Amino acid sequence: MFKERSFVLGLGLGVMAGVLLLQLMISADVQQTKADWIASEVSEAKGPKESSNEANGGESQELSRLKQEIEALKQEQEKQQGEQQKAVEEALAKQRSELEAERENNSRIWAVTIRKGMGMKEIGILLEDAALVEDASAFLKETRLSRNRIRNGKYYFTGFADYDEIKKTLLRDPLLSRPVKEEQ
Repeated sequence: MFKERSFVLGLGLGVMAGVLLLQLMISADVQQTKADWIASEVSEAKGPKESSNEANGGESQELSRLKQEIEALKQEQEKQQGEQQKAVEEALAKQRSELEAERENNSRIWAVTIRKGMGMKEIGILLEDAALVEDASAFLKETRLSRNRIRNGKYYFTGFADYDEIKKTLLRDPLLSRPVKEEQ
């Protein structure tokens, strides 16, 4: 009986909602016809010539003005896009030249201290933080280093080293990685 009761209740609510929507549609249609009737009365009161001249002349002037504004906005947008493109290209060229200058200047020395108890992930993250490797996990996968073979200490890296050079430096004595000072 509970199932039948809820069915009847739902059916009743659905019928009521349908009636309300139908009433809303009918009242909207009546309002539209009233609005059309009022608009026709107003246009007849002005006179057919006045309303048509005002509508045609005003609309054509308005359309031409809007078209001119749209064209001006399009030209301004193209100009701004060109300026932005030039600015982006200049910034990229500047960054490239700075990066090339840094790479040519191999006199930079990075020091990385490996302490007792550090795991391989921590060492990889340490190298990534020092900007020696771009991706710590990729470096560890490629080099397949073992923590047992890496000694604790301070390792020095000069210039931009690739993965093999970093691996060789980490596998030898930290004291041997100390840079030699050039006498002037």
